[in-house]
Amino acid sequence: MIEAKRRQQMIACLPKLFGMIHLIFESMKRPVMTEQELMYKIIVNHPDRVDKGEVGEQLKLLQELVPDWISGKNVIQW
Repeated sequence: MIEAKRRQQMIACLPKLFGMIHLIFESMKRPVMTEQELMYKIIVNHPDRVDKGEVGEQLKLLQELVPDWISGKNVIQW
């Protein structure tokens, strides 16, 4: 029950996060960036979102709900 309520609260925050991400990508004029870089930009530019864990959860939720708009890829470095 608590988990379902938390998920609903996170879903309610997604439109604002979507807008933030859109502005970040527009301002950087790049179609791709790392998850860490995106999280850093969100936290630095929006100090009301200081919980890195929450931002990460919301990004994963966006990937789940709108996979055509935002996706994550694994990268292997040698």
